[in-house]
Amino acid sequence: MQPSPAEPFPGSRLLPAFLLLASPCAAQALWTVDDNGPADFASVQVAINTVAAGDVLLIEPGSYGAAVVNKSLTLLGSPGSARPAFASLDFIGAQHARALHLQTQALTVINITGHAFIDDCVVTDLETQIDNCADVSLANCTLGALPLAGNGVDGLSLFQCGYVQIVNSTITGGAGLSSSITFVPGAGGAGIRLEQSKLLLIGSTVRGGAGQTLTAPLFAGTGGDAVLVDIGSTAEVRGSNFDLLAGGLGNAGVPPFLNGVAIRAKNGGTAVTSGVSTTGGFNGPVTQVTARPYLEWSGAGGPGSSRTLTAYGAAGSICVMFLATDSFLDTGFSGTYGLPLLVHPGTIFLSTSAQLLGQNLGNGPTYPTPLGSALAGARFLAQGAVVGTSVQATNAVELMLSF
Repeated sequence: MQPSPAEPFPGSRLLPAFLLLASPCAAQALWTVDDNGPADFASVQVAINTVAAGDVLLIEPGSYGAAVVNKSLTLLGSPGSARPAFASLDFIGAQHARALHLQTQALTVINITGHAFIDDCVVTDLETQIDNCADVSLANCTLGALPLAGNGVDGLSLFQCGYVQIVNSTITGGAGLSSSITFVPGAGGAGIRLEQSKLLLIGSTVRGGAGQTLTAPLFAGTGGDAVLVDIGSTAEVRGSNFDLLAGGLGNAGVPPFLNGVAIRAKNGGTAVTSGVSTTGGFNGPVTQVTARPYLEWSGAGGPGSSRTLTAYGAAGSICVMFLATDSFLDTGFSGTYGLPLLVHPGTIFLSTSAQLLGQNLGNGPTYPTPLGSALAGARFLAQGAVVGTSVQATNAVELMLSF
């Protein structure tokens, strides 16, 4: 019998597992940060400079300026409160980087040698840059950029990254603004630009930035592409018909009206897409295939909330889901199962299953998260194997406890 979301036993089994398996995380030091109240630190940067690698910062709402994180730390906002706000947030040169429920005008993740996880974060002003990282996961994020004179900036750029997963996120390229001073139209930025990187884009909406025409003399501002796969990169897109890749709108002029495309692959880049809606078409070696299965963590909230491990795929298939406490990257699985092994097999503590209801209708078990903040910073990952006419791996999804 398959467990359903209404059945209590999956959650009752997971709660003791949270408490037992997260105990090493509980041993890591938790530090409080508040710019307007009693706490261990009033400044996030001072906290970063002071605490040890592996520690966890519990950050209350406030304005914290610029922060550079150059050691393996976890920065947590509280999902039940406003996001702590930063002028810029840079994760540089550490083994791991983890952030939850933060807002920043600019975000960079550079030279992370292990696993980076950015969840429920908002970037408001500038291009998000991820460079030279081994293994990165973004989930439930909103990334955007303000309009810029001349060409708009990309919403997200990936450069020389081994593997990047993006799940349930919204990413928009910056709009271009024409300039009568330098006589250039304003081209929109790409939603996501890849160079020498691998991307798995899951259940997300990505839009290219809008272009703006220069009126005197008259030159059209072209729209940005939703996903630009460049210089030897590969991208796979999975999702449902309510997910969208949309080329940015061009602004009419001479030469004619030019919109961006949903996916453009060039200079040795290739892309595969399945399940999602698109506007603007494709350009270059882009292949559409039958919709492929994927996972998401649905729901939101802090301690004591419930989260649903939601699977999408061909109706009637069975998705076997494995929950673990650490990430992994074994690309050898891709040839047989379609995607790498992304959860560490030695840390799997629970398996469950659900019957899939369709590519556009999710199903899966619901789990409670523990009360209190003692386990803040603990992470749990899941990956599925969908059994139908063949066995197909899903993406991995990650859940991090907060306070």
